[in-house]
Amino acid sequence: MGVTQNTSPSIYKHDSFYFQYDTLTDANGTLETANLADTTYTAWKDGAIIGWSGGLNDALTTGTLTLYPTINGTVGSTAFSEVIDNTQQTAQESKEAFTTDFTFNAGDEIGLMWQKDGTVDPETTNLQVHLHVLYSDVRF
Repeated sequence: MGVTQNTSPSIYKHDSFYFQYDTLTDANGTLETANLADTTYTAWKDGAIIGWSGGLNDALTTGTLTLYPTINGTVGSTAFSEVIDNTQQTAQESKEAFTTDFTFNAGDEIGLMWQKDGTVDPETTNLQVHLHVLYSDVRF
């Protein structure tokens, strides 16, 4: 059986930033980029964060994680509403493109952090997330 994927055409360039964090702790934190030495990607054009997809390699027994995008180190005033918890090990969410809380400019540093609610357990779980963006200055 194949995977069904909804597609919606866009005239804008889509990109996906990969973030990860190995061995979650029972604390709020910032995800790392693929090379593990950084916590942000530099936007090469103006654009907007349009969603995320990802999850844990193992289910939580307790605790909830809520993801927040960061732009130049500042946490957006709006969190993503989907959470990862003991009933939902993987999740995804999309936002309307170019909403105020999720826009960025060329040169901005784009990151992703989590805030926890309750006790996060087990602390041996890894988190992997793709942050999806559209570039408003790049049209097809």
